Amino acid sequence: MEPATHDDIWENFLKYRLPLAESIRSLMTFPDVDQYQELEQNDRYSCAMARIHFFRAPAALPRAGDVEEMARYWKQYYNTPLGAGRVSKFIEKWNQVMGDK
Repeated sequence: MEPATHDDIWENFLKYRLPLAESIRSLMTFPDVDQYQELEQNDRYSCAMARIHFFRAPAALPRAGDVEEMARYWKQYYNTPLGAGRVSKFIEKWNQVMGDK
């Protein structure tokens, strides 16, 4: 996640959802930690922030197990149409980690 995306989530979403914000903060290793460092080193925090990012997307999450659909969703709502990521590369990496499905 890019710092600008991270900051936008906090400024324009979590700021108005205090119980959810506190849940996300509770995943940090300690209070007042550098949040960008947390994104890089704290899997729980980074996964939660990624999930919040997808939660804000206008379309429902794709069906579990449909790798091609997940790749297209990721491209549209996470990487964006202008981003450098490719659906084919997502699928290739998925298959490397999770096995060809």
